[in-house]
Amino acid sequence: MALAVYSPSAEEGRLLVLNDFFVDPAMRRKGVGRALATRLLEEAKAMRVERIDLEVTPTNAPAAAFWKSMGFRTGGRTVYGRDIV
Repeated sequence: MALAVYSPSAEEGRLLVLNDFFVDPAMRRKGVGRALATRLLEEAKAMRVERIDLEVTPTNAPAAAFWKSMGFRTGGRTVYGRDIV
């Protein structure tokens, strides 16, 4: 499952933000995630998106390794958050 939102940005241009990306644990390491990510990249290219951004939590080393293997790099930006409740 991939949930991405097109978000035009004055600073970043045509931006796609990948909010969620999930592969069932039983299907991991079988090429499913790579196929889904490849399709996402194809769709983004067809939409003329200039950049895809996503977050990986510091404790999720497998996800970081996966995205690095797909050609993603850290963006040099810091994400801030605040709990409301």
